[in-house]
Amino acid sequence: MPGRPAEPLASRLARWPVAVVLLAVAGCGTGSGLPETTGAVQAVEPHTAFVVPPPGGPAIVGIVEQRFVNGVSQDIALSTASRVAGQNAIAVRLVGPVRFGAGGQSALPDRPISAASIASDMRKAFPGVNMGRSPFYVQNRYGPFGYAAGRAASGDVCIYAWQRIQAAGQTTLIRNRGSISIRLRLCDSRQSEERLLAVMYGLSVNAFFNDLQWNPYGAPPAPSATLGGLGAPVYPADGRGFQPVTGPTPAPVRRVAAPRAAAPRAAPVQEPLPEPVGPLVPPPPGSGPVRTLAPAARPAGPPVIVPPPPCPEGSAVC
Repeated sequence: MPGRPAEPLASRLARWPVAVVLLAVAGCGTGSGLPETTGAVQAVEPHTAFVVPPPGGPAIVGIVEQRFVNGVSQDIALSTASRVAGQNAIAVRLVGPVRFGAGGQSALPDRPISAASIASDMRKAFPGVNMGRSPFYVQNRYGPFGYAAGRAASGDVCIYAWQRIQAAGQTTLIRNRGSISIRLRLCDSRQSEERLLAVMYGLSVNAFFNDLQWNPYGAPPAPSATLGGLGAPVYPADGRGFQPVTGPTPAPVRRVAAPRAAAPRAAPVQEPLPEPVGPLVPPPPGSGPVRTLAPAARPAGPPVIVPPPPCPEGSAVC
């Protein structure tokens, strides 16, 4: 039996309800009606910082993270107590294998450190401050780094430090790939250059790519050739000999002296009484020996005779 001829598409659509056709057309342009932000740049919580300052600060006040096709960057804002224009911050760039679909649309530059790029970054970070590069070799736990320091017209001290962590000379096609770049910008009106530089020594890298190919640190260093050998004593300090455990200094013991015996009190000195003056007055009968009184000063003349008192009757004295 011959088959029926195919019905044209227009004829089939003509039999569909109008409401179904409108619903299908509207579904192609369904949206929230509000603008949406891209996921490549976003603010993240302070505990997700790729690099953490040492204990004691400066504190992290905000982080802006941006994703690229070959890595992730973070601009970590730090607390600032300075009169120099600008924000204290740590700029971190991690280059490595980003999971497909998690990166952005552009690539993150991965170039070695150059004097021109450092000078350009410092002019932007410290407007009006004369920064001088340090000639000293310095390194922290992640390897060597460089820094510059300067003093603003307001008296604030500023430092700018840079570091690139990469397995130099050990990179292969499948091992020890990736890099970490760090830029530290600090200005403070109360801290010294030494105190600000201590922040660079105390930084901790707190992020990594969970991939066997990513390892910017390279192979771990071999132990010292003298370890376990003869003639190479190892002290529990830095080679200066035994260093006892330090702690709070105990308070000195106060010795309480024994109470002293009280010295005998000397008897009070009695001053002699003045010699009595006046006429001689005999004591009453039976009162004891007669005391002679010194004659009182009187004008010259015949002596005054004072008659004795009469004897009592029956007295044996008279």
